[in-house]
Amino acid sequence: MNNIQRTDYPFPDVVTQAMPVLLRLNPLRFHRIFSGDELQAIAQHALCRQAALPGAACATLTDSTGVAGLCVIAPLAWDSSHFGMAMGRMDLHVAPHLDEAAIRSLVACTRHAAAPLGLQHLSIHLDLDDYAALNALVATGFCLRDIKRCYVIRRNSTVHDRRQGSYRTRPYRDDDRAAVNYLMETTHYQSRYT
Repeated sequence: MNNIQRTDYPFPDVVTQAMPVLLRLNPLRFHRIFSGDELQAIAQHALCRQAALPGAACATLTDSTGVAGLCVIAPLAWDSSHFGMAMGRMDLHVAPHLDEAAIRSLVACTRHAAAPLGLQHLSIHLDLDDYAALNALVATGFCLRDIKRCYVIRRNSTVHDRRQGSYRTRPYRDDDRAAVNYLMETTHYQSRYT
């Protein structure tokens, strides 16, 4: 059985309990320059800093394994001032065994706690390989506006990582020009920059 609650107790303690969840899809996990301890320290610092912002709302999901989900919503002061509307950022970290319904509940609890912020725009950076979280967010009204991928090369290694990404890429060729121009002329999507 899952237990979702707004987190009012010392947040660094929660982050320490949730470390396996935080490190699962850490965006720096492919950077070999960081040791496991350094990755842990960076993840802890970033999330604690986010949760410490005035008005931040935090919620945890616990089950028989311990802290299985953690969600933080915090206001973005610079973005709000620059774009002229209340903007915020959500951080969502969930264990791989959680289903979409549990993730939706965690997000809903955190959004309810963040309601006093009056956010008009809420963004999240989510690993594209976290399909359960991605589907849960889409089901709650989020829409994909931007895609970021991190490419890493290990120059001194002869071993190549053969894992497949979300899509295949290849070098640009001159005969791609017409297709690229067509895409540029016919494709438009709303983002916070347009």
